[in-house]
Amino acid sequence: MAYRGDGEASAERLAALDEEIARLEARLTPVFWERVAAAWRVPRELSPALGPLEARHERIAAIEAGIERAKTGPFAEPELPELPPPSTGLLSAVEQALYVGEVYDGVRSAMRVHAPDAELEYRGHGVRGVRSSVDGAPIDLQVLLERGGDRSRMVLEGTTTVVPSARLGLKPEGILQDLLEMLGFSEEIELGDPSFDPVFLISGDEPTARAFLTGPLKRAILAISEEAGARVTIAGGLARLRSGSISHRATTRVLEVLAAWHALPSPHPLLAAP
Repeated sequence: MAYRGDGEASAERLAALDEEIARLEARLTPVFWERVAAAWRVPRELSPALGPLEARHERIAAIEAGIERAKTGPFAEPELPELPPPSTGLLSAVEQALYVGEVYDGVRSAMRVHAPDAELEYRGHGVRGVRSSVDGAPIDLQVLLERGGDRSRMVLEGTTTVVPSARLGLKPEGILQDLLEMLGFSEEIELGDPSFDPVFLISGDEPTARAFLTGPLKRAILAISEEAGARVTIAGGLARLRSGSISHRATTRVLEVLAAWHALPSPHPLLAAP
């Protein structure tokens, strides 16, 4: 099979392009290549679908675009991944028929500050959600049924896009964690905040923790936790914040935290030092 430009693909020309690729690759940090490249569509290899010359030119263009984005952003993707189609069938029809909108008033009213026509749509068994933009951040809110033992409760989970280099987890501290700390086996991240560190087990990496858990954001997360518990997962370019309450106040704080996280640059250097 012939490719455009193959006639010009001399060994010397290809070697020069390989040197240029290596030079450009070196301008980006290991964190970029490990966590960000795939999300920003910067390939790590030449495309096997293209000829040798065209594949190199394509890769050079992609790396140059990655370098420019690492300088100026946007660091987070502008849109969330598409949702799967909602469930169908008899159970779905029954759940939709039994929909009691007042249960979701807190979530609905908080989201309508930003999207006046927001309504929670049926997504599957025990799950309703709404998607909109809040201060420029794409945000998805889901109210879902969380079961534990013989009990169940409605919880709120908010999701937005963030820079893919970020890694962070928050979950409530437990007795076992306290014991591990006493025995010296804990790898928990400590921020030196006596009001926050004892409440949450912080995992991920410290640069992300310090960049994403500034004073105002820690206070907002603590307020969510005090109302009914909070959990956070940030990885793969997505941030998820779960609240045990679906009140207007909790929803408003979830939206504020997620919108702030979406706007943050990378907590790790993406460009190598010159």
